[in-house]
Amino acid sequence: MDDYIDPSEILGDILSDWRDYWHGESPYERTLSLLRHMVALPYPDECLPLVVSYLWANPKFSSVLPVLFCYGQPGSAKSNLAIIASKLRESDPLNADNCTAVSLRNTCNSQKFLDAEAAFEADGALLILDNVQTATFRENRNLLSLFLGGYKRGQDKVQIGGKDGANIEFYTFSSRIISSVEPLHLEYDLRELASRCWVVPHQQLDKIPDETLSRQGFSIEDSIKPEDVNWQNFSSEYLKFWGSKANCKLFAACKKSLRNTEKFAPRAWEMSRDVLATGMAIGAFEDAKKAKLALARYQMLMDSFEAQSTPLEEILKDDFLSKVNGVAELDNALLVHFIDGQTNKKNFLERPKPKAIEDAMKRLGWHKRKGQWIKAN
Repeated sequence: MDDYIDPSEILGDILSDWRDYWHGESPYERTLSLLRHMVALPYPDECLPLVVSYLWANPKFSSVLPVLFCYGQPGSAKSNLAIIASKLRESDPLNADNCTAVSLRNTCNSQKFLDAEAAFEADGALLILDNVQTATFRENRNLLSLFLGGYKRGQDKVQIGGKDGANIEFYTFSSRIISSVEPLHLEYDLRELASRCWVVPHQQLDKIPDETLSRQGFSIEDSIKPEDVNWQNFSSEYLKFWGSKANCKLFAACKKSLRNTEKFAPRAWEMSRDVLATGMAIGAFEDAKKAKLALARYQMLMDSFEAQSTPLEEILKDDFLSKVNGVAELDNALLVHFIDGQTNKKNFLERPKPKAIEDAMKRLGWHKRKGQWIKAN
């Protein structure tokens, strides 16, 4: 249409170009440079090398890939990371509130192949599911099954009956990123999903120490939102890398060099190897030893209290209990007043239920007795 007004032409002049932030010798360095302007993490040393490696991983050459779980309070930039991943891999994020197992299955299958006969696998299949809640998987077991099976090649085939009686086959193996304010990885009935996840803790910017921001190279003054960037042709960087046979052979050589000599847990190693090999290929790790060291550091983080605590626990610890340090008893009315205030400030999507508050306080060492909170000895 000759009279069509293209929004990209109109808005192009007011948007920053992604190339303005794309600096460095390797894909890893260039991606880090970009992230420094858009995503601040509370544990950058442990998480960034693995996160960037995951963004560049290619399911086409992988056997097993974990689910990248971006987890943290509202306003902690979880969506920023998902948007960057979507632009790199040309995959639009989906909202968990209006998705079904069928729609996700079809999305995975359509991304996975270049042809209708499924003879040629595409590069970079990625599924992004935003705003996931515990109920998302509890109330839709088919959706949970899709995520449980889709992390491993060979276990991702879904069959349904066609109109002519013949089975129709779908394949759901892909990279997958989910985000939530709820601690899905701590829910007992979602433990199988949790065992397939790499948790990436997020935190609101004003709660990340300046020293941590400095280590990451993140500057609030120089930060920019992904929606204020013109991402045109950004995905060509990913396709160009994996379109090189030399890079694909390098990935294969890196994967061959990775052996579980440190005796990581079998599943943890199985779902890490392809991402670590990608990291070596893009310049995140100098060799297999450095790659495995990065994995060990991340696992130590996940074993720590900070990573296991929920956003509710973080708020109680940092903004409530720290103010009453040295007190052995607390009136429950004080806690109720604090929770009300945090809810009004929109630090929770909804007011935490009494059971969730009680469980969080117990994990922090407090027990309720006759309207009082008693600190454990």
